[in-house]
Amino acid sequence: MEKLVEILDDAYGRNVPIFLEEILDACPDVTADGTYRRIRRAVADGDLVKRERGVYYLPTRTSLGTSEITDDAVLGKRYISHGDDVYGYVTGLVLENRAGISQQVPGTLEIATNGESTRSRRLGRRGGWREVILRRPRCKVTPENVAALEALDLVTAAQLESLEEYELANLCERVRAVPRQVLLACLESYPAKTAKKLLESELYVISS
Repeated sequence: MEKLVEILDDAYGRNVPIFLEEILDACPDVTADGTYRRIRRAVADGDLVKRERGVYYLPTRTSLGTSEITDDAVLGKRYISHGDDVYGYVTGLVLENRAGISQQVPGTLEIATNGESTRSRRLGRRGGWREVILRRPRCKVTPENVAALEALDLVTAAQLESLEEYELANLCERVRAVPRQVLLACLESYPAKTAKKLLESELYVISS
């Protein structure tokens, strides 16, 4: 029987979060109890590291010791994307900061993710964040529309009259980079004030 570590290494590689459900899926011919025993054995041998409840990874070993993975890596795979699959995105003040629309240093990480059924849910402190908040997206996140959702979140939150000229230019750039038909499709899920802001600020003049 192929070793659990070899199966996981082939499927996911090293130093990436591997969730319990993924381990169970990777061993379809083994009972759940049998898979749990293999997990415990691999952890005891040091071949598999339990990062937190339900989260594991295959470490590498260097002269500095055993490798680690970050909270952001776990959050990213769980709630935002994995490979070509995109099912969430960072929103709120972190998105505004990354887009060059706000100079405030965010302490809270907000994530809109398909897996969240409530309007918002707090995860508490994770990594360097004082708090992590999960939000239900206004419409299902896909690789094709994630840029549109980010742009519309920025427009919805922006106080246009308070933006510096370069901040407004950054916002315009984000909006105009989204194909018109994708933006229009997503705009239907946003409040009327978002469309009003787009029109008032001429952000609706999309080049693509």
